[in-house]
Amino acid sequence: MPRDDTSLFITEKEIQFINDATTELLETIIQQKILYYAIEEQATNSDELYGESITKGFRPPVELYCRVFLADHSMTVGEMGAENVYKVEVYFQRDRVMKDLGFYPRIGDFFQWNNRNFEIKTVREPQLFGGLSQHRIGIICEAIIARQEIFNPDKKEPYDQTKAPDSQIRN
Repeated sequence: MPRDDTSLFITEKEIQFINDATTELLETIIQQKILYYAIEEQATNSDELYGESITKGFRPPVELYCRVFLADHSMTVGEMGAENVYKVEVYFQRDRVMKDLGFYPRIGDFFQWNNRNFEIKTVREPQLFGGLSQHRIGIICEAIIARQEIFNPDKKEPYDQTKAPDSQIRN
């Protein structure tokens, strides 16, 4: 007999219990937060040919409870000198973000944590509760530190390379 998408021992009641326990753990015990800036596609001017944009528009920030881990720290040395590259992994509770807040983290979105700005580079959902694909309980985002000229929420106007091209800044 072929197996269907239901589990003999894991029902919606168990899934709801795990979601409630995870919510309580993140929001009342750990209390680690980020400010999440989602890109607003209607407010972003993108190039017609390549679909890229120099200036990006953002929705108002959303405060999210999550778990943040500082991953790798590396230093790269190039033509312009040394640069510190910070990477973080952010763990979200899937149902809380999707159902309660109504969005899904995306590559290219930004967030603030520990007085630094980060850009999301990868988004994945590896956790399967009970081995079934419909019981995903977490979202993991990997992000790197963002340059101030690309994303700075304190700036009054978006970054525009035509006003001060990178070549003039470096000279």
